[in-house]
Amino acid sequence: MHDEDSAGPAHLATRGRQLEADVRGWAHTAVVDRPARAHYDSWIVTNGDPKPATMLPAPRRAVITTHTYGGHKITVQLYVVARSRGFVCVEQDISGRAPWYAWIPDRQAMPV
Repeated sequence: MHDEDSAGPAHLATRGRQLEADVRGWAHTAVVDRPARAHYDSWIVTNGDPKPATMLPAPRRAVITTHTYGGHKITVQLYVVARSRGFVCVEQDISGRAPWYAWIPDRQAMPV
């Protein structure tokens, strides 16, 4: 809708949040539905498959601070099961499926 006399804010909805912006001469309202939550949103983001990798003789507990595919920063205690130059592989239990293995930068893992 265009109205030359209006100089009010426009309300924009993006990913479930309301944003307001001053728009001279234009007012536009858009509603964007939040996409359905993906089944992997809680999974730790993996950083490829570094080579060469070495499996640890036994898993080691570590406190991990990293991000999920859903965009959340998390701190959890997990097992480190392998390592590669600059990375460790952590095992994340996922309800209803086999564990998820993710390579994260080694600086994000603190041995317990």
